[in-house]
Amino acid sequence: EMTAKFEHVVFLIDADEFTNPDKAGSSPVGSYLLLADQLAHLAGSSLRKISVLLNKSDTLLPRGDIPNRIMPGGGLSGWDDMLNREKALWTLAEVVGPAVLSRISIPIEAYFTCTFGGVIPKVENSTAEDNFVPAYPMVPVNVLEPLLRDMMRESNRE
Repeated sequence: EMTAKFEHVVFLIDADEFTNPDKAGSSPVGSYLLLADQLAHLAGSSLRKISVLLNKSDTLLPRGDIPNRIMPGGGLSGWDDMLNREKALWTLAEVVGPAVLSRISIPIEAYFTCTFGGVIPKVENSTAEDNFVPAYPMVPVNVLEPLLRDMMRESNRE
C-alpha cells in the first residue's frame, strides 16, 4: 500500500550483501521492483518513479587484487566511482538481471551511497585498528540533493 501511495519511492539496499556473489540469486530486489511496477499501474496508484540507493557502497571499493563483486568491473575502482550513476544502474541490472529491468516501465534510477559504518584506512596498507576513519558519516549530500530536487519538482506539478 505504501509503495503505491507515494509518487517517488526511495528503496535502500545493502550494497555489500546485494553484490556478494555468495548471495547471488537470493536477493528480493528484483521481485520488489516488479511488484512496484505492477502497483504503479493499478487504479488509484500514485507511484511514478523509484530511486534505488545502493547503501554501504564503500564496501565495493577495491579490497584486493581480484574483483569479488557482481557488478561491472567487479567493483568500484575508487571514490570517484561513487558518483557514477550509470555504473550504479548497471550494477542494479547486473545483479537483478536485465530481463527484470526490461519488464519495468516506470523510471528507475540508482545511486551509490554510504551511511554510518563505512571506514577507510588513514594510511594505505596499515592494519592498526585506530588507523581507520569513517568514509562518510551519512548519505552524501550530492546523492540526496538530486533526489530532493526531483521530488520537489514532482510535487510542484500538482
